[in-house]
Amino acid sequence: MSKSVLRLFFSGLLILVAAPVSFGADDDELSGVHRGVSAKPVTRVAPRYPRSELGRGQQGWVQVSYVISADGEIVDPVVENSSGSDTFEREALRTVKRWSYEPATWDGVPVQQCHTEVMITFAIDGAGTSVTKKFYNRYRRIGKAIDSGELTKAQEMIDDVVDDLNLSLSEMAWLWAQRARLAGLAGDKDAQLRALREATQNNGRWVDEKLYPNLLLVRTALEIEDGNFSEALSSHDKLVNVNEEHPQLEQLKPFVNSMRDLIASDTALSVPAAIGQEADCVDCATNWHYHPLRRKFSIADVNGSLRNIEFRCSWQRVVDEALEGITWDLPEDWGDCSILVFGEPGTTFNLLELPPSL
Repeated sequence: MSKSVLRLFFSGLLILVAAPVSFGADDDELSGVHRGVSAKPVTRVAPRYPRSELGRGQQGWVQVSYVISADGEIVDPVVENSSGSDTFEREALRTVKRWSYEPATWDGVPVQQCHTEVMITFAIDGAGTSVTKKFYNRYRRIGKAIDSGELTKAQEMIDDVVDDLNLSLSEMAWLWAQRARLAGLAGDKDAQLRALREATQNNGRWVDEKLYPNLLLVRTALEIEDGNFSEALSSHDKLVNVNEEHPQLEQLKPFVNSMRDLIASDTALSVPAAIGQEADCVDCATNWHYHPLRRKFSIADVNGSLRNIEFRCSWQRVVDEALEGITWDLPEDWGDCSILVFGEPGTTFNLLELPPSL
């Protein structure tokens, strides 16, 4: 795969992110595999809107993963991502801990279900999709500043909007889209990728529907360039689902095919990872999470301090020390897995996804 060619393709995508254009829980629980049957909700208590945030007109969301025990109780919920409010994070964790399930079973015997995720949203207008006229006018002015190359002015205008207005979830997403464009023009790929991920949260529910496919396209290209093939495939699949006729998909196809070939090869995949990056959510500042493409892993190039690595699979959970020189090989009958790595904020490392032959 030629990164130089990808960069040329990617440079032509920047214009695509230019366009101005109650709380709830929507979980994405993995279905049973092999002889397993997934857990079923019994009690799903709704979260309370924290008074402190409601009084300030603050809205937000929290992505939580958790284990469902063989007794149907919630075990070790972890914040994987959020809009940034520690108050919302605490309430989301408190809420999830109060839920109960009919436990998952394997051959009819109750077992842990170790890979369950949910997004909890806190929105004053119910869906969080409202955009006020005042915000929209300022949003357009930010776009004009970016169009004219006044990047510093545009950033100052974004900061002013954040300080002056109590933003809905859609307004937050629209601003993240502007941040993505701003970071791309400034050449800050890391900041751009983070902004794109924030703008496309919840399957693009909060961003303009005409803009969403373009954001996914740029996000896919960046994730391929970054070597995060798991995220890239997910972004690409979402793009195909919402707009399989997107005019840029054909140009992206050779890079996606090369990525798939590399995943299927005997080459080790090195996934760059960082714990507690700036502006990450409060309670998840000591972990990094990942949905792997393979079953065999090791850790390399640790810069900082790691503690534990945890594998949360559909039917099994393992916690071990996150040490270099160890290889973990997960059996297929454990089902789909996610990986959590815990350590000191600021620690960087590479997760190596190894082929079965190594």
